[in-house]
Amino acid sequence: MAIRIRALTCMVLLAATACSGSSATTTHVGAPTTSPPARHHHTKAAHHRRHHRRHRHRPKIVPAADLPNPRLTPGAVLTTSRAVVCRGGYASSVRDVPESEKAAVYARYGIPWVPYKHEVDHLVSLELGGSNAITNLWPEPYAGRWGARTKDVLENTLHDLVCSGAIPLRYAQHIEATGWVRAYRRYIGRL
Repeated sequence: MAIRIRALTCMVLLAATACSGSSATTTHVGAPTTSPPARHHHTKAAHHRRHHRRHRHRPKIVPAADLPNPRLTPGAVLTTSRAVVCRGGYASSVRDVPESEKAAVYARYGIPWVPYKHEVDHLVSLELGGSNAITNLWPEPYAGRWGARTKDVLENTLHDLVCSGAIPLRYAQHIEATGWVRAYRRYIGRL
């Protein structure tokens, strides 16, 4: 926009010079003959920075297919003990989702099972004391910016924060169940 204004200004100045019959002044298109007041540039720059800051952090819309249906998968926990979830090997010791339950999850969501397209994932992760109950499971897609691999990063980060004492376990379980994308943006950053 600023370039267009400068170009128009130069054209007006060229036309004015040509009309007055003065040949002593040469004006180049794109280079104004006089500088606008410094305040004018500052105001535009400040406006641009404010506009950029305001829109830079606007969350991008997450496709519904990348999120669990809260009616079908509200989240469920097996334990709320920090000592238990921080014990080495805990998550693998409680992982128990049989194929029949995975099939039931796909059926509830009306999604056909296609190899490597989804994973039946725990909304409240096992690393944070999540349950293997069907109310904690959903078919999470692998593809897309908010897919299964992205959530895995959040699960590991929240587990580390809980075990270091930085955040309480119940809080980590809550934010994972009620808005894992928001939690990702807060604790890991923009994707």
